[in-house]
Amino acid sequence: MKQFRIALSLLIAVSFVITACPVGSAYPLAESSAALPFDKALTGTWENFTEDAEASLVTLEKGSTDNTYKVKVLETGDMYGAETKEFTAWQVALNGKRFLVLKENGTSNTSPYYLYHIAVNGSQLITHDVSLLVNGTDAITSVKSYQEELIASMKKEGFLTGKIDWKKK
Repeated sequence: MKQFRIALSLLIAVSFVITACPVGSAYPLAESSAALPFDKALTGTWENFTEDAEASLVTLEKGSTDNTYKVKVLETGDMYGAETKEFTAWQVALNGKRFLVLKENGTSNTSPYYLYHIAVNGSQLITHDVSLLVNGTDAITSVKSYQEELIASMKKEGFLTGKIDWKKK
């Protein structure tokens, strides 16, 4: 029985890494009021051809409040798990890395926040899923604890997973 539990735990962990799902949390990495300035380079329609990606075609445009983006998922993949295809997003910097925080639109106030590491270079956008490698999602009890967990996880191998290369259409 003990071997079964170990095997099951290992299988779940490997499945999580392979499917590269974004971190979902009841708290954002930072509130939108602490967002980086709006970056027009992020706006537009972005497409990727990565097998098993959650989404393959998305648009980003100026959001309704300062420094936010309106995100629409136009084409989903088999791994898509959000309740909606529309999000409000904002950029956050932490320890020299850029992240995109997404909040589902039109769902309950307790909807999760999602997080991606991002890098923009002209017509190319690179996203990574983020792994919480120290205490995991259970450690996230506030914005501050989320930031502490992320900073600690950045020091570990395997922090960024599920790289996706996006091209602007």
